[in-house]
Amino acid sequence: MKSSMNLAPTLLTALAVVLLNGPSTAAAPALSLTSLDTPATTTTLARLEGAPRVVVFWRTDCAPCLIELPMLEQLKPGPGSIVLVGLDDGDAERRVLAQRAPDLHGAWAATGDAAAILTAFGGPPPRLPLAVAIDRSGRICARHHGLLGSERIESWIRQCSA
Repeated sequence: MKSSMNLAPTLLTALAVVLLNGPSTAAAPALSLTSLDTPATTTTLARLEGAPRVVVFWRTDCAPCLIELPMLEQLKPGPGSIVLVGLDDGDAERRVLAQRAPDLHGAWAATGDAAAILTAFGGPPPRLPLAVAIDRSGRICARHHGLLGSERIESWIRQCSA
């Protein structure tokens, strides 16, 4: 009896993780973006529909986000794969990318309040790192708070392609 009692908190924790970080069928919230490569270029997340993608939100003051930049650089963000979205002012992101991931191109800066954006995509409380997988039709099919890893990105792209 005692061992099954000890299992209850573990099951509740696992259920909470699924509920907070698990799949969703909600449409991705609206988001305006400015290119970090060519600041005069703007778009919206909705305009990037058509291929499954993983949106990775980051800030220059987020240590785990900075740790993951070299891995994201190797995966080559772009259409149908990763959309890297900074939540700073654009200039700060460009400086950090030039230092930590100089060959990473195709990154964007979000327009709007960072806390509101994180809450809209990841739920309360707003926290980083945050990654959201979006399917071809613009619906969220997975989300994760914390370090992402290349295996999860590849798995999400396959999962959201189905």
